[in-house]
Order: sequence, then C-alpha cells, then structure tokens
Amino acid sequence: MIAKMKAKENKKLIFFSIYIFILLSLLGCSKKEALFTENIILSKEDLLKLRNPFQISDEDITDFIDINQTMEKLIKVTEGISYDIEYDRYRMISKKDAEEDIDIYFQTLKDCYAGYLPNGGDKRFQIAKNAIEADLKDEIMTRELEEIIKSHMSFVEDSHFKVGDDFTSNKWYKIDNIDIGKNNKGYFNLSNGKYIENIHEIDSLLKPSLLKEQTLCYQIFSQSESELPRKLIYDDGTFEELKSKTISSKHDNDGVIFKEFGKVPYLKFSQFYFPNEVSKVNKILDAVDKMSREDCSILDLRGNPGGNGTLVGQWVQRYTGETAIYSSDTILNLNSEIFKISNNGQTWEEFVEYNKIEIYDENHVIQKHSDKMINKDGLLIVLTDSSSASAAELLVDALHHVSNTVFIGMPTKGCISSSRSITIPMKNSRIAFQFGNMWNIFHKDYFQENRGFLPDIWVDDIDVEQLAKLLDSYDFD
Repeated sequence: MIAKMKAKENKKLIFFSIYIFILLSLLGCSKKEALFTENIILSKEDLLKLRNPFQISDEDITDFIDINQTMEKLIKVTEGISYDIEYDRYRMISKKDAEEDIDIYFQTLKDCYAGYLPNGGDKRFQIAKNAIEADLKDEIMTRELEEIIKSHMSFVEDSHFKVGDDFTSNKWYKIDNIDIGKNNKGYFNLSNGKYIENIHEIDSLLKPSLLKEQTLCYQIFSQSESELPRKLIYDDGTFEELKSKTISSKHDNDGVIFKEFGKVPYLKFSQFYFPNEVSKVNKILDAVDKMSREDCSILDLRGNPGGNGTLVGQWVQRYTGETAIYSSDTILNLNSEIFKISNNGQTWEEFVEYNKIEIYDENHVIQKHSDKMINKDGLLIVLTDSSSASAAELLVDALHHVSNTVFIGMPTKGCISSSRSITIPMKNSRIAFQFGNMWNIFHKDYFQENRGFLPDIWVDDIDVEQLAKLLDSYDFD
C-alpha cells in the first residue's frame, strides 16, 4: 500500500517536473522569438510586434543656430550667381584663380549653410580649407580641383551637400545562403536545424526577414562587406562557409502607379511632385483617400528620391485626417521674404500654421519634434530601399507616428539631415557646389545620414503580389 502511494507520488512529481520544464521553456522564449521557430504564417498582430518605435534626440536645436547667417547674406549670394559659362572639367586655371574660388566657397558656406555649425563650425572648416590650399599647384585642371575639394570636404555628414557631379549610391550586403531561426535554446540554421556556436560574431547583424513574404526568419545584413562573417560554426563542431551578395536599388519608375491586389490598394510614385504637376499630385491624393478607408494598404517608396516636402504633409493629412508630426528638431534659415521667392504653393502664413513653425528671429525659424502618435485603423505596409530619399524619408519619419504602420524592405538612403536648396557655380573654375538652408537633428539610433531609417522587416527583393496575397488573407473583422 505504501509502495503504491509512493509510486503515485513519484508519477505526480514527474508530471509536475515536466510541466515546470515546459513552462520554463515557454517563458524562456518570448512571443517575438516564437515567430522565428517554425513556419508560422504571419498575422497582422505578428507584423505589429516587429514594429520599431520612433526615437527623439535630446540635443538642443538652438545650439546649431548661427545668428550671423542672415537672409541679407543669402540674397546677396543668390543675386551674384551667373550661369553664362559652362563647366569644362579639362580647363586649366591658375593657382590664384583657384584660391579665389576656395575663399568665396568657404565664406559662402559660413554665411549661408545651415549645416555649418553641426559639422564643426569654423575650426573644422578651416582645417579643410587649409588642406585644400596646400594641395594646389601653380596651375591646376578644374577636374583635379574638384576632386581635391571633394576629398577634404568628406567630413560633412550631409547627402545633399555636394561638389560637382557627386552622385553616390548606398550599398548594403547580406549573407545569401543561410536563413536563421531562434528558440529558447538559441539561434539555429533553418535548413539543417543545427545550433550556431559563434553567434556572438553575428548577433548584431541579424535582422528579421521574410521567406516568400509569408514566414519569418533572421538574415545577416551589413553596410560594410568586411563586417560580414566568413563562416558559421555549429555546436556539433562542424562549420559552413557563407556567401555574400551586394544589394542596391533597382526599383526606378516613372509616374504614379495605383492598383489593387484583391482588397489591398497599392500606391507607388516616382517622386514627390510640386504643385505645378497638378494631375499627378491629385492622382496620388485620390489614391490616399481610398487607402485611408481600407483595412490594409501598401505604399511603395522604393526608388523614390524625394522632391516637394509639402506633399508629405498632404499625404499624411489625407490618410489620417491629422497634421503630420515628425521626430526631428529642425532649423531653417528662412523668413517670409525668402519663402515667397520659393513659390512652393503655400502662403507664408499657411506654412507657419500647417507646419507648427516657431519664429526664432528675423532670419531663422524652428520646427520642434513631437512624441505623439496618430491613431489610425487599418494596416499600412510601407516598402523602402536605399533610393528612398529626402522627402520620401520625411514621409517615413511621419508615418512612424501613425499607428498600425510597418516598414518592410531595406534602409532608406539617409539623405534628410539637410536640404537641396542652393546650387552655385564657382567664379573661375565653374565647379558647382550645393548646400541647404535647413538642418534636422534625429536620434542617432533612429536615423543616420548615409544610413537612413531602418525597416522593421528586412527584405532585399520583395514580391509585392505575394505580400499582398498574404495581407488579403487577413480577417480584419
């Protein structure tokens, strides 16, 4: 009898121990990690779990306002611009003429460039000026002078800041022959089930990704090819060589594309059009009206280089019914007189009210960040890549403040710290240089120039129809 009772107690103990083990195993694997353990078809709720919030910088924007930069100086610079002589890259100029160009160039930046103080001010720009002058020869070809200036101005963290023909394309790299899962035991290769021993070498590079636009895995991405691991070492002592590939944008398009995949509206447009392109602006806003009423929509910003920032505010207003809000603090070297010259389709009063502008002094205005969210029913999927830039990135930031929005694709270009407002040819060499009258400050983990905004789910080649098919299968009732 006593033996039977002990046997029953042992069975209970074993059962209880198994229950505790299972419970601890489940507790050791978070809900987010559980999505990476099996072939689970993603739900709307799953997607939203991967959404990364916006972040706000604690820097004081007024520290970067240069009261010596005035609209009088800006007007004087723009009035003196002459485009009569074309730039000849192979023309020879004297050292004296090159030095005059350099003097005017740096004085113009000091007087007008909104990124002058954020990029080091007098001390850092003087170092660059001295270095350029030291490289000048008695006679120099304009092409060589252009390259000298570029090399010594590379410290400026501003993708809109250019000298000559200076187009750059961001590249990302990924490991292309492995997909990784995770459970309470650790990270493992989805194809063979083996657990990864050298995970410490790659955990900072692991990003949530999608297989066939339906199930989650981790993949390895980096902006530096040298950072990528060469092999995976498994806990059984075996290893696997890794293969990498280069990712770049290949999603150029012309015009406005709006169509529906089942019940899922899809919108893609090649740029943020200015008010004079009325039909294209209206086509975009009409599409947004429809998207705003649907349970799920796709906005494709891949290949969109930006354009008119006013359209960003209009887009958000049509989609949410509320004014766009942003994560950055912004300074603008601007007043009503200069604004009228810009002819962007708004009055000065509308601009100030609509964008919640604060007048700092007679030469500068400020736009402050917001830490609020705009509540919006309906799932919005935003597709991005390394060519999504400038005004497109402004919309990406604004949509981080709209609930039920998820970003899929690759990081944006990282081209929104400043603006492309002024292009000036140098007096003697005719080398064109470009700079902006605006400066944005973002939290470094949230946005970085030349790195961009990071997506919630990393996918380098999206099958839009397959993704739309998944979204169309969701039950929103």
